[in-house]
Amino acid sequence: FPPIPKSLQRLGFLYTQEPGPWTMEQPLLTPAPRPRPSLPPNLLEADDVASSQWNHSDPPDRHVHMNSLSISKLHIHPCVQVLLICLQRLLVDDNYNKWGKTSGSWDEYNIVFPLSFGSDRRKPVSPAFASFAEQIYCPLVYSLLFGTSAWREKIQRHLSSFKSNTIKIKTVGWVPNSFHMHVDGRIGILQPKNHTQKRSSRYLFSIVPAAIQQTPENSATVLPQPADPDVRDPHGTTVYPIWQPLKGFNNTESFHKYMTSAYPERGLSLNFPRPLYEIPERLVYRSKTGEVLVHDSHVSGEEVGCQVIHAEANPCPDRYLYVFDFYNVCYEGQKGRKSEDIPQELILEQMRALSSLRLPCKERLDDVKAVVERLREGDEVTKYPHFAANETFARLLGAIETCASLCG
Repeated sequence: FPPIPKSLQRLGFLYTQEPGPWTMEQPLLTPAPRPRPSLPPNLLEADDVASSQWNHSDPPDRHVHMNSLSISKLHIHPCVQVLLICLQRLLVDDNYNKWGKTSGSWDEYNIVFPLSFGSDRRKPVSPAFASFAEQIYCPLVYSLLFGTSAWREKIQRHLSSFKSNTIKIKTVGWVPNSFHMHVDGRIGILQPKNHTQKRSSRYLFSIVPAAIQQTPENSATVLPQPADPDVRDPHGTTVYPIWQPLKGFNNTESFHKYMTSAYPERGLSLNFPRPLYEIPERLVYRSKTGEVLVHDSHVSGEEVGCQVIHAEANPCPDRYLYVFDFYNVCYEGQKGRKSEDIPQELILEQMRALSSLRLPCKERLDDVKAVVERLREGDEVTKYPHFAANETFARLLGAIETCASLCG
């Protein structure tokens, strides 16, 4: 058996080593039965960290409220979220479970597009399913979220990646309100005159089916969040400390040094070797289903940051996570690559069409219908004999029609 890591030993957990394979679903190291681990003296107690003196209304020194960072941009209408769930289940879930798995596949998936994009987070899928998802599934997602014309003419030319994910964090010795807090990438100062500086913007949102409720009018609504700020929303998705540091971090070591000074450390996540930090409910914001969030890699001014600190909810609800990364790098045919600012306003403008059931949303749904018809009549689907194209597209068109009928 592998030895218990020192990083786990110092947390004071008791472990038993059970026979059998060491897998992500049933780890070799399992907590011995006890209600909560006792912490050794060298681990920071709640009273020893800065956050023990913080509250949700008065900003601590050298921090800023996350609202001032303009992270949350818009909310996708619940009816459009239902359509996304339908698209995800028909195109991805059903086919992945029937013929998309291969050696090393998980029950959940993390698929990264384009397939040529390097990512060590991508989980194994069959080659046929990978090609199917890129050629059939992706065009539908792009047309729904960004519009076919805008995607093709303005957005697609930028270096980008898209992650479709259902994998949830797994932990050892879980403590309530403990999160694998992190930042997405390197933080730096924006250099407007440096056209070779590579910058990125991440657009992410989660769809939580259990948070959406059908109404008597055949519409949909999102379940309300708990009124008590100290009660966890079971449907909350991406989690943010409401107080974000004014300055970012030059490396991982400085980030974790800050985190251990602000919050008590409470174990490790299994999926990724990251510490878990306990943050009181009153000091976190849990994003809602369909809430579109944006993280920028660089900011203006002379500060070193700040790319926002965040984490996946823990425990995490069943959800579909969509992540789009865009870079200030464009392809100019045979001329190669050049630097060009990310069209952030254009991207958000296209996504705002889905925030209400008005004419722009209906026009977008008509756009998606045209893509479905083109795929159904084209030769591309014949490459995937396991895909029930006629039945799937008929059901998807029915879902689009239902959503469009609600648009005023």
